[in-house]
Amino acid sequence: MPNGVDLACSTDFGAPQADTLVYSGALTYYANWEAIEFFLREVFHLIRAERPGVQLTVTGRLDGVPVDRLPNRDGTVFTGYVDDVRPIVARNWVSIVPLLAGGGTRLKILESLALARQWFHKQGAEGWI
Repeated sequence: MPNGVDLACSTDFGAPQADTLVYSGALTYYANWEAIEFFLREVFHLIRAERPGVQLTVTGRLDGVPVDRLPNRDGTVFTGYVDDVRPIVARNWVSIVPLLAGGGTRLKILESLALARQWFHKQGAEGWI
């Protein structure tokens, strides 16, 4: 079965907020843990050096995950599991996907593109996405 997203389910969740990043994925899955650990260790501090107010939201299950062992957590919010990730993803300006391992379709990318496309379409900027 092909993967995809239903644009009809991507309602308007409001405008994305400036200086916000989001990563959606349970940190109980090793590839997601590795991605966030890498991003916080190697990338996030560089972004914050240029944009000190940048905030990162990480969604997804945290059961038994040693979040306190992650580096450079300033400006990072861990939501844990949420029933509907779409409003959180839609309200952040950038979705990050720094995956180093794992396989299959990156549904989080399709979901982010669908939400952004829906917002830009409502703004009359269809050519953006």
